[in-house]
Amino acid sequence: MSEQSQITQQTPRQLRDEDFYVPQSEFGKRLWEIRQRIVRTRDHLLTLEEIEREVAARRGERRSTSQ
Repeated sequence: MSEQSQITQQTPRQLRDEDFYVPQSEFGKRLWEIRQRIVRTRDHLLTLEEIEREVAARRGERRSTSQ
């Protein structure tokens, strides 16, 4: 049996984030650990819009309702 046919006959495994991303810096490692903790607890990751709203609220900025 050829190597190619062996590969296609293997049961596919579920790919994980770790298969694609390895943090390079200490800061990146810290952020990755925080993300992994959030994913494990099944908490909600904020969207960019939610982050912007939270930052504005913490700064005491008013944002229009259209944003």
